[in-house]
This record gives sequence, structure tokens and C-alpha cells, in this order.
Amino acid sequence: MGTSVVQCLPSPVVDEPPPAEPSVEPAEKVTDAELVARARERDTFAWAELYTRHLDAVFARVYYLVGDAEVSRDLTQDTFARAVISLHRFRGDSGFRHWLYRIALNVVREQRRRCRSGQRLCEKLAELSTEDRGDPTADPEAKHLDAVRTEILHAVLQELPDSQREAFVLRDIEGLSTREAAEQLGVSVTNLAVRAHRARHAIRFALVRLGWLTDNDLEGTP
Repeated sequence: MGTSVVQCLPSPVVDEPPPAEPSVEPAEKVTDAELVARARERDTFAWAELYTRHLDAVFARVYYLVGDAEVSRDLTQDTFARAVISLHRFRGDSGFRHWLYRIALNVVREQRRRCRSGQRLCEKLAELSTEDRGDPTADPEAKHLDAVRTEILHAVLQELPDSQREAFVLRDIEGLSTREAAEQLGVSVTNLAVRAHRARHAIRFALVRLGWLTDNDLEGTP
């Protein structure tokens, strides 16, 4: 809370085979590590490929943590700006995307601290995104209901303490293992599990309060 049709056509008959084209390695087959090495040598095309490859994933991570599309776009751009400046520090221990995730998390945390100091963007972080979502050809009622569910989840997430929100996003939305999520947040596995458990519990009760779940749905909730 998203496929292709290929038609096989007969090859034209020719007397002689055409000359072989030079072999060009597709960009998607170049590893992140290779692109990072090129980007460190000021290869702007390599950095552009890294940016394109990971932009959506980083934005999704930030959006679930922040809950506002416009602010999330700004923070995502800030994340990549910091990444390109700090590229020489990337050691490759946990993968380039996970490294970007850690930078994004720090960017979000800094933004929260600025908001707590009373800056104007604090109000934007509390607003719900009004951007259109989903397939425009889908049933209007189903599309609206899906958008409402998404907005409610974002609203409920914003009520959680930062530590619980981060744990829930990594474990339950992005599907990381407890150990992976703990490593990204820099906490113990036990601590991460406790945070995620408390987040799920709080979210269920919030959904009951808002009328999206019934009391019976909470029976047996750990």
C-alpha cells in the first residue's frame, strides 16, 4: 500500500550477412561499482546513470519518511548533491543504494531538526500530498480509495516518533530484514525489532481511531 507484449517477426532474407556492429555494453549491465569508479574520475555520464538508476528508490524512501511530495523532491536532490560531493568516501561495503539511503536518512533528520527550530518548511512536512496517484484508466472510485489509503498511512506515519517511523518504513514498507534495517539505522537488532513492533501497534490503533479498522482487527495483535 504495478508487463510487455513482444511480437516475433521473421528475419529478412539476405544473400550476405550485414557487417557486425561494434559491441557496446548496455548501461544496465554496468555495475554500480564500475560507474562509481568512473564518476570519481569526473565522468559525468557515469554519474548521470547512477542518478537515473537510483532516483526513484531514494525518493520513495524519503517520501515515506517525510510524507510530502514537494519536500521529498527537494530532500532527494539534496541527497544526491551530498553524494556526488562525498563520492570519494564511498567504500562499497554495503552497496551504492544503501549508501544513498544512509545519506537520505541524515538529510531527513537534519530537516526535522530545522523544522523543530521553527523554519517554514516544518508546516510543509505536516501537509498531505495532493498529487494524483495511480493508473489514470483505473476505476475512479477504486483510484480515489487507494489514494485515500495512501494519504492516511502517510498521515499516521507522521504521528509516530522518528525512531519508530524509520523502523517501520525500512521493515514493513521496504521489506528489509531486521538485521539490514538495524545496520542502516545504526542500532542493535533488538532495538530495531522493538521500534518496529511499537510502530505497528501504534499504527493499528490509529487506524481504528480513524475508522479504517475495527476493534476486532486488533484481537491477537502482539
